[in-house]
Amino acid sequence: MAYYAYMEAIHTWQLRTIVDNHNCSREHKLRILNAKWLSKMLEKTVRENPKVKGEEIREKINRKWNVGVSRCMAYRAKAIASDHVDGSFKDQYTRIYDYANELLARNPGSTVKVKVEENEDGHIFRRFYTFLKAYKDSFVSCRPIIGLDGAFLKGKYGGEMLNVVGRDANDQMLPLAYAMVEVENKDTWRWFLELLVEDLGGEEGLLQVVQEVVPGVDKRFYVRHLYANLRKKSPRKQLKRTGHDQDLPANLNVILWKWAITGIPCCYSLAAMKFLNLDAENFIPCCFRKSTYEEIYSLIVYPINGNKMWEITTYVDVLPPPKIILPGRPKKKRRLEQ
Repeated sequence: MAYYAYMEAIHTWQLRTIVDNHNCSREHKLRILNAKWLSKMLEKTVRENPKVKGEEIREKINRKWNVGVSRCMAYRAKAIASDHVDGSFKDQYTRIYDYANELLARNPGSTVKVKVEENEDGHIFRRFYTFLKAYKDSFVSCRPIIGLDGAFLKGKYGGEMLNVVGRDANDQMLPLAYAMVEVENKDTWRWFLELLVEDLGGEEGLLQVVQEVVPGVDKRFYVRHLYANLRKKSPRKQLKRTGHDQDLPANLNVILWKWAITGIPCCYSLAAMKFLNLDAENFIPCCFRKSTYEEIYSLIVYPINGNKMWEITTYVDVLPPPKIILPGRPKKKRRLEQ
């Protein structure tokens, strides 16, 4: 219990006495704790784990505030929090063109593409492509090698992220371009690689698509993906290396082939250069020089402003893509690849 007194001189209240003795019992069920207030406290939890259970919510509330809530209130609070989270996702999609405009404004010379599909409900988001100016200029000083891959997007609306990376002289990865698409297939890869080749200034993008868009290009496979695919086709068979069953080239050809791939002269070529009085540095690609390596990371990716400072464009509002629900019972645990 606390006693206050009003002070006329300075027009404020002053604490005079406080009695810190409590005789009342602790109440674990409070009426002032309602579902609306609780939903605000659960927004972060629902955003990180949309499938959180009501029992987990009750345990968290009891552990954090030492109060109890009913099972119905926990689910009502989760439903309200889910509506707020869904609304925030939708609001972000409506400003996708504003985000693209902000990227171009802060990084002039970049390439940003937004693809939407128009139907009776409005304009639905389909694809988004970005290749920043700094990465374009940095790739000129990299090794002439790119790596392509795709990954699942585990957000509310799913999708796939297609990305491409370059390699610097130290064999480290440099991010180049990325795209968000609805699914990973031949059509989306072609769309992504056609834009990529156009930005890189190459010819008129995996396997069949690469050969169609960039004919005759050399390709390599990610061994981990090959191993996983082989296990799916023959899970009961023991997989062994097949290199011993193939006709391998001579040792010299292997070394020269390594020189052609890495760009670093082998011992045999260095001996031949010395015999012919040739300077070995003239046969090393410029991407391995110190000045070239410094040029790669001298360029700057300029940050963008917060969304409250974005310019509002005249494009129509974009709606999020429809959720893709796979058939069958959803998997509880991820099946590890062995």
